[in-house]
Amino acid sequence: MEKEMDYKVSFVNLDPGCEYLLYSHDFDIRSIITTRDIMIREKMGPNSAMVRAMELMEKRIENIVAGIVKLLGDICLIDTPGQMEIFIFMQLDLKLLKNLKTSVVRLMFSS
Repeated sequence: MEKEMDYKVSFVNLDPGCEYLLYSHDFDIRSIITTRDIMIREKMGPNSAMVRAMELMEKRIENIVAGIVKLLGDICLIDTPGQMEIFIFMQLDLKLLKNLKTSVVRLMFSS
């Protein structure tokens, strides 16, 4: 997209459980929260740690949005966790969209 359409794309990783990224990122939630740290600290399995990570992200939504808004790009590509239950049972995605919609022109979500 960057090369073909001459857009500046900002890459955001909002998957705290991601072990490896195949792209370079401009903002990475793992600098704030990781599921591995939660698993160790709170003695949880991976699914519970992901839910807990989403709860912690929700509490820090303003800081996360501020970090994303600082990025300079025409398009913001946001990579999210692939677990559908995270979005079905939690409100983080709606709060994130609500906070970003006035600040970022184009958003693309991927999981």
